[in-house]
Amino acid sequence: MCAGNGAGLFMSPVDTTKALWSLRYRTFELHHISREEPNGELIRSEVLEHGSIFAELFATLLPTSISSSIKVYNVMDKQPFVWPPSNIGGQIVFIGDLNHAVTPFTGYGANLALMDDWDLADQFCRSNSVYYAITRFNNPAFPVQNERFTFRTL
Repeated sequence: MCAGNGAGLFMSPVDTTKALWSLRYRTFELHHISREEPNGELIRSEVLEHGSIFAELFATLLPTSISSSIKVYNVMDKQPFVWPPSNIGGQIVFIGDLNHAVTPFTGYGANLALMDDWDLADQFCRSNSVYYAITRFNNPAFPVQNERFTFRTL
């Protein structure tokens, strides 16, 4: 779920009583909250602040969360990279979040991998060698993250 305030919430059920969840928000500072804080109260208050649009959900979710499992990660998206043709050699092809260096827990690494697979297969069909297919795949793959996900500004 994406909120209008720039926050994003990812939830996935594990079983009938457990779920994994992640709150993502944009900041320009590194996070310095101690993971050993008693009951994770500072982290919980920060979750409530940044996830205020999800207040009703967090009213149920946070009190039942296991304090020792609440973690803070300083992560950021990076620009996709292009590998030099001399390093390609038909041996390794990076796809998905390996090629696009996206933040964990955003939920679109698998989508990028599927789109990259499609683009790479297309290049194999259009090329007469593995080397040229990978070289041609590498060129259009570079802007994929920016072009396909410009709506994600978290």
